[in-house]
Amino acid sequence: MIDGKIDSKCDAWEVFHRRSEKKSVLVERGRIKSVAGEIEQGYAVRVIVKGRIGFAFSQNLEEAFERAIKIARISGEELSDFPEGGWTDVKGIYNRGFEDITGEWLKESASRLILPCTDMNVNAASGSVEVERSTTSIKNSSGFEMEKKETSCVAFLEAVCDGSSAYEYVQSRNFNVDFDSVGAKAAQLALQSRNPLKLEKTCSVVLSPLALNQLLSYTLYQALSAESLLKGRSPLKPGDFLGEITIFDDATLDSGLNSMPFDDEGCKSTRKEVIHKGELKTFISDYRSSLLLKIEAGNSHRDELTSYPSITPTNMVIEYERSSDIENNSLVVHSVIGAHTANPVSGDFSVECMNAFYNGMPAKAMLYGNIYSALKKIECLGKKTKQVDFTVSPPVRFGEGAMHIV
Repeated sequence: MIDGKIDSKCDAWEVFHRRSEKKSVLVERGRIKSVAGEIEQGYAVRVIVKGRIGFAFSQNLEEAFERAIKIARISGEELSDFPEGGWTDVKGIYNRGFEDITGEWLKESASRLILPCTDMNVNAASGSVEVERSTTSIKNSSGFEMEKKETSCVAFLEAVCDGSSAYEYVQSRNFNVDFDSVGAKAAQLALQSRNPLKLEKTCSVVLSPLALNQLLSYTLYQALSAESLLKGRSPLKPGDFLGEITIFDDATLDSGLNSMPFDDEGCKSTRKEVIHKGELKTFISDYRSSLLLKIEAGNSHRDELTSYPSITPTNMVIEYERSSDIENNSLVVHSVIGAHTANPVSGDFSVECMNAFYNGMPAKAMLYGNIYSALKKIECLGKKTKQVDFTVSPPVRFGEGAMHIV
């Protein structure tokens, strides 16, 4: 409860409260290792004192306020007020079945992950199933006061066979996950990836939704942040041409992994066309940056209760011409290693392919190039769309020369 004493010590305030309940099971070496549950909750507070922002977190609301006020007095970050906020109705982000998730359900789910590996004589090296329910409330001095509820389920498995490894994971807002297919896909990839031959030719490259998300998360998405633009860390500006693709940042997508009625500052969720047929239209932004650039907010996110809000994509929906023949005579890449070493300012990247195939045969290759140039050479998208973290897309085929193969 905010009393007059706190109001008298600051010009504006915001209270962020989150209660998170998690239930999980771990798999190790083909066996169920442990089943666990945890509950976390607390307060994150921001205040504005003479135009300066202070931030603190605590289990105790009054204590969080006192800390935030002290920090505001020495802060270098400026803001005049907190957003009035808003609400967008979003479907499919909360499943009431969380209470029905028991230890036995988790064990059964883990067993379904492991069984395909056992049948194929592949080692289920590590894996997990985690379900979560979170309740987030935000209240601020601008009059915003709302609550949102979300659920999620993540299933992961890494399989190993004769020195070859592969992993697969699935994320969902509900708990009706096909755990068998997760285990089967990991096992099949591990088997099929044995004894790869070095690919010594130039060809088109097909990135799976997983590999695509890995690469874009450390290149394009960071460059599309309004904060990166304001701090000179983005090479992009409105009007730039990035090929023929269209990309929406859609926080209202039904059952989207990052859909929500409002972001973690209380700003109303929207569907923004970031890139239209290759032309950069706008950036993704938090509230503060949106005021400076006069663009829409709605992309503020807190990874943890202790995290300061940061600009993050929601559901980046990629649209382009589709084809059922994208894998023919192409290097098809399931995932990559080393995407975190990419440079979002220059767009340059160099990654190692994991579980890659050329015309059905396992291939060993490195990819390097420039993401902004590569986007201009997209040939087509596949038919089947999947969401992995931020990215909602089918596999994407990049034309010959878009990425160098070594």
